Amino acid sequence: PRTKDRSSEGYKLLGREGSGFGLAGRATKFVGRQHELELLHSRFASVSRGRGQFVGIAGEPGMGKSRLLFEFVQALTGTPVTYIEARCHSYGTRVPFLPVLQMLQGFCRWTDTDTPVTIKQKLRRSLEDLGMEAEEATPYLLQIVGIKDGAEGLADVSSSVVQARTFEILRVIALESSRRRPLVLAVEDVHWIDPTSEAYMASLAESLAGAPILLVATYRSGYRPTWLDKSYATQVALQPLAPGDSLTIVEAVLGPDRAIDDVAEGI
Repeated sequence: PRTKDRSSEGYKLLGREGSGFGLAGRATKFVGRQHELELLHSRFASVSRGRGQFVGIAGEPGMGKSRLLFEFVQALTGTPVTYIEARCHSYGTRVPFLPVLQMLQGFCRWTDTDTPVTIKQKLRRSLEDLGMEAEEATPYLLQIVGIKDGAEGLADVSSSVVQARTFEILRVIALESSRRRPLVLAVEDVHWIDPTSEAYMASLAESLAGAPILLVATYRSGYRPTWLDKSYATQVALQPLAPGDSLTIVEAVLGPDRAIDDVAEGI
């Protein structure tokens, strides 16, 4: 039970929890995925030449989808590239634009603690920097951010028209950004994507062919993106690691002295 003194303690949310790999966020040795990593780099090489690509990384939970993406992004350090990431959540399947909003935040670089006024300023500045018409586009973006001040003019516009125009603005943001430097868009756990965001992703995929954009999505086996039939789409289906690679990971976590044969074999 809490004491009287402890009941007055307060806590502050500082941000999202970082994604750690291995024990307590400590990364274990990366093994067994060299072929898949090389495939990602080959697709990025195509993107650098102006040929957009989509790569889907499929696998069961814990198979290493996020780790493979992490290693790929780490290898891009020092490369002139814009990297934007988003994540779907199990509770977000009915929240429209949830991962798309994270992408927009990455483009415009606002923080979770920014005020609505600051967010509006960053939206407008980002649009202007891309050479877009900020005055016309900003209300549509404010609408998906959830800021009513500045989006009042859309109240009398049909929802289908608002969605179509919003998709168009978001696509132009991605395309214009990619013209400045290659763009890598990563969306994790797409099997939990909401229908509106899925429709936007499909519309963006239609524009990939002639743009230097690499769209990477991770998802569980059984989910199939609607845009996977494109000629520039590739799916990587992760298989369980070989016994030798699995033992390497066990020893990295437990240490070679503690990784007793029976224990390692059981794991």
